[in-house]
Amino acid sequence: GRGGNAEFGEFQTFQHYFKQINLRLAKMLRKATHSALKICVRGMSNPAVQIPAVNNEPLSNFLPGSKLLDDVMEEIEKMRAAPTDVPIVIGGKEIRTDDVRYQYVPHDHKTKLAKFSYADETLINDAIESCLEARSKWEMTSFEHRAAVHLRAADRLAGKYRAKILAATILGQSKTLQQADIDAVAETIDFYRFSVQ
Repeated sequence: GRGGNAEFGEFQTFQHYFKQINLRLAKMLRKATHSALKICVRGMSNPAVQIPAVNNEPLSNFLPGSKLLDDVMEEIEKMRAAPTDVPIVIGGKEIRTDDVRYQYVPHDHKTKLAKFSYADETLINDAIESCLEARSKWEMTSFEHRAAVHLRAADRLAGKYRAKILAATILGQSKTLQQADIDAVAETIDFYRFSVQ
């Protein structure tokens, strides 16, 4: 049908974009052998830096009346009340287009969870260039700085943003509290913390 053809055409378009990304990354990797050695040396620029010991993030206890459970339920109500506005972000700049689309709650198709601007080919190419530029800068950043960024992100997720991420995962992926705590919170925190070991 027409809908099926449109979806197939859209899929082919995304395939084209991903192929472009892969070709550009492959070109960069061919030039990276020498710079990779410099990055390795730079990453060890301060051997005195002490990385804290890491344990797996403990799972939450969602007892009735607990503050975390109350916070999660409050976030769920906020997200269900109005869709979250998700702009395109390229190089730190928020961009909104006239082509606005919605993500619905999988188990409640009447509820709009988020509205987002749909990127055209020009914006996608701009995003690719911005990401490749940021990648080069990140690679040349000292290990201790990169480690600090990862550890701070883990701490924020474990504390300040835990309830918000749990609520977004419960609504966005139809997860239970326990599933969201394992899949979206604990595993991500572990990834950030263990990646600096």
